[in-house]
Order: sequence, then C-alpha cells, then structure tokens
Amino acid sequence: MKLKQLLILIAVLAVAIVAVLKNKGIEGDAQDEAVGKKIFENVKPEEVAAIVLNAGKEEVTLEIKDGKWVVAAREGFPANSDNISKLVTKAVIMEASDVKTDVSEKYLSRFKLQKPGTGGKEDETGTSVTFKKGDGAVLASFLIGKNATNAAGMGGMSNSQPQYVKDDTVKDKVYVIKEAFDYFMNTITNKDWLDKMNFVKVEKPKSVALTSVKPEEGWVVFREKEGTDVNELKLKDAQAGEDFDPNKAGNGANIFSSPSFTDVATGEAKAKAGLETPARTAVVETFDGFKYTIKVGNPVEKAAGADPNAGASDEYYATYEVEASFPEKMPEPAAIPDDKRTEDEKKKAREEAEKKFTDDITKGKEKLAKEKALAGKIYIMPKSVVEPLLKNRAELMKEKPAEGAAPTPGATPDGHATPPVAPPAAPTATPKREPITATTPPISVDIKPSADAKPAVEVKPAEPTPKVEIKTPEATPEGEKK
Repeated sequence: MKLKQLLILIAVLAVAIVAVLKNKGIEGDAQDEAVGKKIFENVKPEEVAAIVLNAGKEEVTLEIKDGKWVVAAREGFPANSDNISKLVTKAVIMEASDVKTDVSEKYLSRFKLQKPGTGGKEDETGTSVTFKKGDGAVLASFLIGKNATNAAGMGGMSNSQPQYVKDDTVKDKVYVIKEAFDYFMNTITNKDWLDKMNFVKVEKPKSVALTSVKPEEGWVVFREKEGTDVNELKLKDAQAGEDFDPNKAGNGANIFSSPSFTDVATGEAKAKAGLETPARTAVVETFDGFKYTIKVGNPVEKAAGADPNAGASDEYYATYEVEASFPEKMPEPAAIPDDKRTEDEKKKAREEAEKKFTDDITKGKEKLAKEKALAGKIYIMPKSVVEPLLKNRAELMKEKPAEGAAPTPGATPDGHATPPVAPPAAPTATPKREPITATTPPISVDIKPSADAKPAVEVKPAEPTPKVEIKTPEATPEGEKK
C-alpha cells in the first residue's frame, strides 16, 4: 500500500471515530443531565388548580370550585378526587430512568406520543396532560405514551411497568419512567372522572310507594319494624285474590340501597330523558326520617353503531329529590321493670343515650346536605338499578299454575310445592305376653258401675286363656242389691 493511500484511510477512519464519539457524547450528556432527576421538579401539587386531559376522544377539564374538584363538562359535578390526587402526585415525583435523544416529531408515533388532534391513529396518539394554576398559567404539559416493557433493560419480570413520557417544553427527547401511570389513565372521557363512590344511599327503608302512568300498575310495600328482612314485607291494600310474594318485591323495597350511575346527562340528553312526565315515580320513606322521590324516565338511546339486535337499552334516565325531618329532642327511654341500677349508672346511661342521639342527628343532617347537593340532576343509570321500579303490581304476586294444567305431584292447589311427607313408620311389634297363672281356683269380680254407665263390653281373654277369669256383670239400677 502506498503512503498516500494509507494516509487517506487513516483520515477517513479518524472522521468516523470522531462522529461516533460526538454522537455518543450527545446522548451521554443528555442522560447525565436528566437520568435520576425529577422531570417536573419545580411543580408543587398545591399549585395545581386545573387539569386538562385529552386522549383523542374528548377533552376533559377538571377544576377546583369552592374548594372541591369538579368535572366542568358535567355542570360542575364532583370529580374523583382520589384519582386526581394520584395523577398529580405521580407527575410531580416521576423521574427519568432513561432518555431517548434526537427523536424528531415524525418518530413520536413509535412511542405513542403523537399529540391528540393531529390525525394520528389511536395506537399512535398519546394522552395529553396539562396542569394549570388558578390564574390559568401553565405549570406543566406532557404526553403519556405506551409502556416501555423492555426499555433500557427494564420491565420483564419486574412488578413495575416502565412507560414513555414526553415533556412538551423539551424538544427531541423522550423520557422513560420506571412505573407507568395507573389504569384510570387508559380511558379519558368526562364520565370516567365523575365521583361515583359518594352517591345517594337509601338506608333503613320503611315503605316504597310506586305510581305509574297506569294506576293499576302501582303498589305500596312496607315493613312494620326496622331491620326486618324481605320475608316480613307486606303489600298495602291487598285485593281479594292477590297472593303477594315478598321475595319479588325485595329489590324494590330496597331501591337505591347501593345505586350506581354511568354518567350525568347534559345538553340535548336532558330533553330525551322524559322526566317531566316520568313513566314511574317511587316515594321511599325510611325509619330515620328521610324521604326520597325517585323518578325513572325513558331508556337511553343506543349509541350510533351499536348492535341493533342487542335487545332493549340497558340504561335509563333517572333523577331524585330528598328531604328529611329530625326530632328536636330525644324521646324518653322505655321504663325498665325492676331497674336495679344505681343513680350514677342511670345518669351515665342517660348521658350516653343523649350523645348517641345528638351524633345521629348530626350525621343525618350531613347526609341530607350531601345528597341534596347531588339531587335534581339527571343520571344515566344501569337498567339493573331501576329495574325493580319497572315491575307492575301483578308481577309482585306468586305465580299460579296455568288453567287446566295438571297439578304438580306433591303440590298444593295453588301450585306451590309442599314439603315431602315422611312415610309412616313401621308398626312396633307388641311384645308377647306370658300367660298369667295362679294357684287359686278361678274367681269372679263384680264391678258395680254408676247408674249412667253404658252396658259393659265383655272382654275376652287373649289366647292362651289365662287361669284368672274376669266376669263383668250387667248394670243394675242404682240402689238395687244383687
């Protein structure tokens, strides 16, 4: 090889080495600056007063109003503050465990970090998160991308799940965090952020009175005592021929004991609810003084593209109102027969009863205030919640066998099965008696019956004939001597 050629080769190799070292130096410098540090170290959780979320379907705005988080697009309905707290806390403490540098805009879709609204596919578009102060100033803005299972050797068998994140203010860099955001970030819609845990709850139901557009479909069921189970339910004003089945009315009698809803209706949905003239109205009264008026409207129309053969809608529009009355003073306790308590014990028991009474009234008023704040709104509820109020009066009765049908073996005339009757026990064998013998000659015994006695029946001895013979004389008139 000539010297000139050797010098050219050395020069080319030197240029290549410098380029590699330069590129490695850039990535290394970036990692040195960011790895192990908080991405938003200057953001304080208490400064966050509004959050804007968008995953491509709809924009969600969460904001603090009167000291509480609400969902702006749902007329200020309370938001799930627990999930908001998780989101904010996660964002302000997350650290970069790895950094991808020189990532241009056209490559962000690989990490599912394309911004919503830019025309990207669903599996290319990330979730946009923006934190704002009370005055609207932006505290932080970032995108949450896909999970980075094998990024930088992480993931695998580890319990943590790394994820890609991009700070909107930093160009050409993608961070990898060790632990992904929680499951609730997978779907971003307004209804996902509603507080569905602290909803109305009917406790200690006493009676439920249902009215319908057809009066004959209405019914009233009630309990006479607090705490009784379904079997103690009774039908008010039962008509002749009605055979009430408490089990069929059980769910209706406990309506809204643990209700749920999927969304809060706004805008055009309110006009479709049909609650101005509701199909069903139930008035529920409780043993602790609450009174709920629950109205059930139209079924919710199926979303566009829903399967037309899927049957009736599984959601209904519904609303409620609530009121309550509380006693002003504690009722006098019932007298205890033969009360042997000391005066101090009686005084202590009285004080404890008064404290419980006061605490119960306080809790009742707090419950009323919370439930009133949510009353009057139009809710979209699963059919399973309101279905007990869709039952007609006839549907609360025991089923009767079809006319002309042969009765079921072992059933009563009304068609209900009777408990099996055990077959009669086998007769117990009478022990064999030995003949009674005596060494004396046979004797006769005269038994003198009363005047009103009936003629005696001759008793014949069993075989073999005993040696003792008993003779019963015929009855004689009173006073006559034989």
